[in-house]
Amino acid sequence: MLKPTPSNSNVSSKESPYLSAIQMLSSTWISRMVYLGVKRNIFKLIADGSKTIDQLITKLDIDPEVLSRVLKGMKHLGLLDANEENYDLTTISRLFVPNTPGNLCSMAILWGEEFSNSWGEIESAILDNTSGFQKFYKMDLFSYLSQHHKTAESFDKAMESLAFHIYPSIAKALPLIGIKQVVDVGGGSGFLARTINEIYKDIEVTVFDLDHVIERAKNSTSDFDKINFISGNFFTEVPASNLHILANIIHDWNDEDALKILKTIKKAQTNQGILCLIEMVIDHPNEPSLARSTDLNMLMLTGGKERSKEELSLILKEAGFFIENLINIENATCLVIARHIT
Repeated sequence: MLKPTPSNSNVSSKESPYLSAIQMLSSTWISRMVYLGVKRNIFKLIADGSKTIDQLITKLDIDPEVLSRVLKGMKHLGLLDANEENYDLTTISRLFVPNTPGNLCSMAILWGEEFSNSWGEIESAILDNTSGFQKFYKMDLFSYLSQHHKTAESFDKAMESLAFHIYPSIAKALPLIGIKQVVDVGGGSGFLARTINEIYKDIEVTVFDLDHVIERAKNSTSDFDKINFISGNFFTEVPASNLHILANIIHDWNDEDALKILKTIKKAQTNQGILCLIEMVIDHPNEPSLARSTDLNMLMLTGGKERSKEELSLILKEAGFFIENLINIENATCLVIARHIT
């Protein structure tokens, strides 16, 4: 992270404001290079053993001179190592090799395509108070995913890859002692449900989501013993339980819609119910490192937002809940535990 030198300091900054500004402006180039490496299978080919330009040329339809420049550019960005004529992956680019646990390939594709198109509409979206995605695609993100199955699958895989790195810690932090049944509302691919089952063998988890999401989740989950799949709309009704989880759901919506979801949860619980929100809480000592950037991303993709503890408290209170605890999870997100107001 850049740390500007105070104007009255006699210590010179490591880089001039000009160079720092250029770095900010050109940061999109890094994302595009990652996208290229995933889209054209460059990282995969190197992982599979094609480590020289000559070996890569036989498998890539790219001019040799251009490919050399691309590989050298990737080395400069820390995406590749080089030893004489051999290129190899770094710890970062290994995250962009498909079919490896927790890989970020689908996220790279989304950022290179749908997400990038949405951010391209940032000025008009902000002026019109709508999402960049809505401006570009003429429909909201979730309607788009319901109609574009390949993108929806990439979206599921991208969310699961993020979950791979933090959901085990979240599952261990959930207040699940003595709980027999949990409903993961908007549970997507069922990754959190599987993670809970691996740690708490006796807990039955229900994944609740839209029809097309549940169909994909069923096809991708092999062990159904303790996982139920129910489709529906969380604006109207959710399965009854004394513990519901909303993982990265509330930040997709404005306050009015978020309140509707929370009230639906409240109706499905007894007075002893627990609501667990997984959200990046801002303006708080426990604010995750990427919370501010994610807040802007939600603005561009869904028109939603990351909320402060106070903002969450207000909508939770209106729905009949209060925040009992807020836990930072690996500086990547927060677990908010809420109970009924009595």
